[in-house]
Amino acid sequence: MCIKQEIKDRQGEANSLGNLGNAYFALGQFEQAINYYEQSLCIKGKIKDNKGKVNSLGSLSKALLFLGEVERAINYTEESLAISQELKYRQGEVNSLENLGIAYLFLGEIERAINYTKESLAISQELKYRQGKANSLGNLGIAYHYLGQFERAINYHYQ
Repeated sequence: MCIKQEIKDRQGEANSLGNLGNAYFALGQFEQAINYYEQSLCIKGKIKDNKGKVNSLGSLSKALLFLGEVERAINYTEESLAISQELKYRQGEVNSLENLGIAYLFLGEIERAINYTKESLAISQELKYRQGKANSLGNLGIAYHYLGQFERAINYHYQ
């Protein structure tokens, strides 16, 4: 029999809330996901887990994009990027730049999207971060497709 006891593990609570957000995101229940991501973000801010805060901001911005709240997503992503740069958390930088690229694709600002995505790609290559590189190359392919530069788009997709 388990004895009910409060553990007071704020980090664990924040991580669990983030995981709940991920589950609801996977189910396409973006508003519920946002609710959990915001709770996780709040706790991570209080316990000064800045890397965790970067990750929560990234998750939150992706869910907001799916709801069409692009400007709000950009604000969270810019905050994530600033924290990542301050911490010299390069993978956080990669993800933030990639998310900015995606957000500007949503807004139809293709050149701006390309610039952020190329910056993400450069850091991914420097870090030998294959997932980041793959994401950037795919998103560059999409961006050049939107511009009607199909050969260039195909080249990025092949890479």
